[in-house]
Amino acid sequence: MPRVPAASLIAIATVIGSAPVNDVHAQPGFSLGPMVVTPGRRAEPQSQVAATVQVIDEERIRASGAQSVTDLLAEHAVGFFSEWTPAQTSMNIRGGASDGQGRDFRGQVNVLLNGRRAGTANLSKLSLNDVRRIEIVRGPASVAYGSQAMGGVVNIITRTGADTPTTGFTARTGSWNLREGHVFTGGALDGIDYYLSGNLALQNDYESGRGSEERMVNTAWERRGGLASLGGDLPNGHRLELTARSDGVYDAGFRGSAWNFENTDNRINRSLDLVYDGFSEDGRLGWNVHGYLVRDIDEFNWANPRLDWETFYNERILDIQGLRLLGDVALRPSTDLRAGIDWEYSELRNDRLVLTGDGEQVGGPPAAPQDNDHDERVVGLWTEGLQRVWDDRVTLRAGARYTDGRTSIRPTVGRDDLRSNTERYDEWTYSLGAAWRIDPRFTGRIGYATGFRAPTATELAADFAVLAGGQVIGNPNLDPERSEQVEVGVSGYLPATFVDLALFRNVISDRIVTEPLDDDRRRYANSDDPVEMVGLELQSEIDLAALIDIDALWRLQANGTYHFRMRDRAAPSAANTDRAQRIHKYEAGLSMVVGEPARWDVRLTGILRGPVWYRTEERLLIPEAEPSREFVHKKNAFWVLNLRGSIAVTRNVRVFAGINNLLDKNEHPLFIALNETPYISDPEFSNGGRGNSMPGRMWFAGVSAEF
Repeated sequence: MPRVPAASLIAIATVIGSAPVNDVHAQPGFSLGPMVVTPGRRAEPQSQVAATVQVIDEERIRASGAQSVTDLLAEHAVGFFSEWTPAQTSMNIRGGASDGQGRDFRGQVNVLLNGRRAGTANLSKLSLNDVRRIEIVRGPASVAYGSQAMGGVVNIITRTGADTPTTGFTARTGSWNLREGHVFTGGALDGIDYYLSGNLALQNDYESGRGSEERMVNTAWERRGGLASLGGDLPNGHRLELTARSDGVYDAGFRGSAWNFENTDNRINRSLDLVYDGFSEDGRLGWNVHGYLVRDIDEFNWANPRLDWETFYNERILDIQGLRLLGDVALRPSTDLRAGIDWEYSELRNDRLVLTGDGEQVGGPPAAPQDNDHDERVVGLWTEGLQRVWDDRVTLRAGARYTDGRTSIRPTVGRDDLRSNTERYDEWTYSLGAAWRIDPRFTGRIGYATGFRAPTATELAADFAVLAGGQVIGNPNLDPERSEQVEVGVSGYLPATFVDLALFRNVISDRIVTEPLDDDRRRYANSDDPVEMVGLELQSEIDLAALIDIDALWRLQANGTYHFRMRDRAAPSAANTDRAQRIHKYEAGLSMVVGEPARWDVRLTGILRGPVWYRTEERLLIPEAEPSREFVHKKNAFWVLNLRGSIAVTRNVRVFAGINNLLDKNEHPLFIALNETPYISDPEFSNGGRGNSMPGRMWFAGVSAEF
């Protein structure tokens, strides 16, 4: 089977995947589905993939009223998402969780940017402005992507000059003095394609929904960034592409679990990528070389009136250098083999300064993030083979990966008792699966995969010279956290209809926790008790206009998850529940769009945030709000409705408007104490606020144009 350069395949995938349902799924006899890149780091028909893949294409991104990647993924019921602040997002997919509070570089869900590690799992750092599509692999994908891909992979694919040969802008205003602008231009000049963009957005403190008593002080934010991409086709079809970008949220208020009025964060993600694609003259051999540099910055400006010091300042910088080599060979017309080598080196550094009101540095506690300075070197070797049988109706695939890592603790500000130490870890992961075309309308799949999360230097190598109480020390005998998943699924491509169902069981074991020692310290250790997730997932879309043969725009989309089982076997016997925390029992995203093609449209979106269990970090009143600090709360389900519409003023210009949180709900996906009376937070631990709520009813309006 002839090879095609990876960059060209990605371009094909973005074009095919972005087509609306009535252009693709309604085609008689259509059976391949969209092309996807993420599962095996190569473009291939989704119908040949043994894992569940969810694609959010550009048409859906631009038609959404979402203000962030977090909002967009929640609209499509990808998993559990909690926006702690406009600059912090934590998420949970199939039991794998990430942390947006300064430890986001080492979560259980791997966030990618154009196929390589983004350097952050905090989605709030990444904007939607230049996103071409988002692909989500649900469940372990460590064979191709290494550590952190335990619960899933979120791959954010940005625009290039090859797929955006146009110039345009978007301007938007709205509630709470929202001001937002994005300009871009793309095209080709003397054989070089280019894409340039810049964006700026600001919003003041928002108001929460019905029943709130006051504005949510310290929730304002500013976002700015830009992207530049240059690409060129070389002789014999080879291609070289360079991308530089910066994205970030600045002066974002951080109320946190203590409802603070003073804390602010800057969260920035920058990168430089160089990609070379080539293939042999006969097309049987293809290769890809991807080198990248990433700088991920968390700048904390925190104050706590309850402590003697004025401000805790920390500029946490993660620098990454990476190189990925990939080869793809067609051994026979029905047999493909892919092999890769990944190398990555990273350094994490913290400033950790405690300042007085005059800016003078004083001594103080080493506050968050808890991860100490460290260096890490990781090498991964992986391979995956595909065999097509029965006239290419069945695709068998198997893969394996070996990862070897070495991590070293370095001297850390505020930790004079910390000694340098180096430890090593290694791990094998595997995948097996099959996909078969049952008939031109239906495809089935079955898959088995394992994933892992490598222990951090703090967990693995932290070593203390002074045995002070209250410390957590590292454990060089730690094993990586592991996940093991089995899933079966079926996809139907009927006239004007697409539906996908997946039944899965994902077990996360060897979780890294802390255990007490005899001297009031604690030590990291692997838990013998796993988290077990068993559930059913749905993706579907119906083009009702095509189904009843009318010349109109009328589409329905529904996504959802229901967990039959979500058990944390490590829950203490005295606990009030053994439910896995920070993940919905069920969730859904529903949308309907009506209108006249290319002239006007109206879209109503419903987001069902289902029940979630959480032992909160908030200080609540006892017994008014909780019987004890160990109590696991249950957040009940609630709906959020968003409305958006647009009208084509001319062929190139559209105006749009919308209302998010149409019913003005006063809720939050995670926090227990909301901005309402009676207050249930403990005023002794409050720093000015008395609860956290998400934004209330918000209007927006704007104009977009492309020329």
